[in-house]
Amino acid sequence: MESLNTQKIAELKDLWRQVLTRLQPTISKNHFVTWFNKSCILDIDGSVCKIGFPSAYSVAWVKDHYDVKILQAVSEIKSEVKEVSYDVDGALNDQDDIRCVQVKELFADSEKKVRHLSASGEIAIGELRSKFLNPKYSLDAFVVAKDNTLPYSACMAIASAPGGIYNPLFVYGGVGLGKTHLLHATGLEVLKNYPDKVVVYVTSEQFVNDIVGAIRNQKMNHLKDKYRKADVLIVDDVQFFGKKEASQREFFHTINDLCENNKQVILSSDRPPTELDDLEDRLKSRFGMGMVVEILPPDFETRLAILQNRCAESGITVPNDALECIAHYIDKNVRDLVGAFNQFIGHVKFNNSVPTAELAMSIVQKFYAREMMIKNAYKPTAPNIYQGSSATSTEIVTAERILAVISEFYRITAEELTGESRRKEILVPRQVCMYLMREFLNYSYERIGADFGGRNHTTVMHACEKITGELKADYRMIRDLNSIKSSLGTCGASGVRS
Repeated sequence: MESLNTQKIAELKDLWRQVLTRLQPTISKNHFVTWFNKSCILDIDGSVCKIGFPSAYSVAWVKDHYDVKILQAVSEIKSEVKEVSYDVDGALNDQDDIRCVQVKELFADSEKKVRHLSASGEIAIGELRSKFLNPKYSLDAFVVAKDNTLPYSACMAIASAPGGIYNPLFVYGGVGLGKTHLLHATGLEVLKNYPDKVVVYVTSEQFVNDIVGAIRNQKMNHLKDKYRKADVLIVDDVQFFGKKEASQREFFHTINDLCENNKQVILSSDRPPTELDDLEDRLKSRFGMGMVVEILPPDFETRLAILQNRCAESGITVPNDALECIAHYIDKNVRDLVGAFNQFIGHVKFNNSVPTAELAMSIVQKFYAREMMIKNAYKPTAPNIYQGSSATSTEIVTAERILAVISEFYRITAEELTGESRRKEILVPRQVCMYLMREFLNYSYERIGADFGGRNHTTVMHACEKITGELKADYRMIRDLNSIKSSLGTCGASGVRS
């Protein structure tokens, strides 16, 4: 950055603003703000335009998703540019980096389209009242994991042509993975594409309550007419129809009638149709006649992207290492992930705290403690997330085995570990090795030093203290130690200090 004078920085910034202005209409606002908020043109070297992003993950995502668009936009403005390259520049994480364009300003003149909700959160469609589709659950806001492209693509296809080949669409998956989000998003997208269509979203509980009310008031024919007026019927959590015979019977006839008239039906459940044991066979069979897709738990990259989207929405700048810490540990489902993130952001806002990795780690610890209490497995001390997983291996841990596992993990030789090199790529694994020998084998500092080429006890003590310190805040070290301990197992016999 120092090598560029103020005029050059201003020129590159203006060029990047022009490029972003061209890109902005082609990318959803959430994604645009998330991925381009801390970016800039680093330099133009001949025919190559070098673009900077704050992290390797940002570079990988942008390159995979927007490379062609970026090159086209740059070359339209500067015809001599024939290639775009991407570099990581950690300084771009600084909120006041003068090279960055404030991308939110590009939306300042955009006309905001607001859908006004009724106070009850419901809308009337003729005589039918439906739970309103939540505008925040848009398809743009749904982060697509590489393992979840099928359910997303199926919903996109339905939004383009409801009542077509995927009818009914049955989406299943565990709690908090985004099923409800995807259902709302599909309904909203249908309304965007077909404003005159009647889209009805209900939970199975609401449907059952309507059935009970209709039976009690002797208005079953009235209820049938109401639900069968829908062009798209979306029913969430159909597993709760179990053992409700009258509701199952009416629901079967409703979706049968809709599908036969090319009206779209979208359903969700926590398990596939074949495992809905309390439902009638004909209903399970009808569920499976269209398309059945599973939503899987998000991988690390997807969890991180979700958090980055949330940051863009909240308007708070959070360092990547803090987000990575939350994304690494809160890995079961999106609901827990967002919950932990909201706790983190709440702490930052209301306590006027700095959003650091250390704060993120404290939130993670509290989250795990709460989860343990909920499961009635809470112990007097909070779960130690710094330790490796409990042993599943019966192999005894020895000094030789620790050396072998560390060598394999860091891809260096045992000779390099015990040798004289002080290169960082050797020094850190060596310190980890010393730490593990101390922890697993209870070796004295002198004994460990002897195994590492006769190093004195002060050197070994410093190494162990350094790793212990990093385990209090450095999520990467915690992650690596967990992986190494998982490979070792934690059932090694305690050594005797010698």
